[in-house]
Amino acid sequence: MNPHAGAVVPAGWGAYNGLWLVVMAGMGGSAVNLWLYTGAVTITMLFACCLVLSRWRHQLEASRYPVGLRGEASGIAAGGIAIVGLGFVFGAWFFPLGGAFVLWGTALVLVDNRSRHPRPS
Repeated sequence: MNPHAGAVVPAGWGAYNGLWLVVMAGMGGSAVNLWLYTGAVTITMLFACCLVLSRWRHQLEASRYPVGLRGEASGIAAGGIAIVGLGFVFGAWFFPLGGAFVLWGTALVLVDNRSRHPRPS
């Protein structure tokens, strides 16, 4: 496995945002917006550099963690939590929808755990 593979995502994200920064500058964005976006791109690229340096300095064997069969459970639950957070801003009618997604994600995790660790007979 490539030791710098973990830095690909933040570096790609920083490069993508860098392209949008160039577009914003070309379209005549205001100085404040350009400075803020430049800061965001810089922080993202620094994070990618820190990942590369960390992996380079600490040549430890990569740990293998068990990945759930239902990998979408965390995304569904996170989306539900985000929707619940929107409820605090835009109104309480977001709470039931977000709660349903959180319960759905939790149910997927429970089903996955039961299938991997069956109860002894």
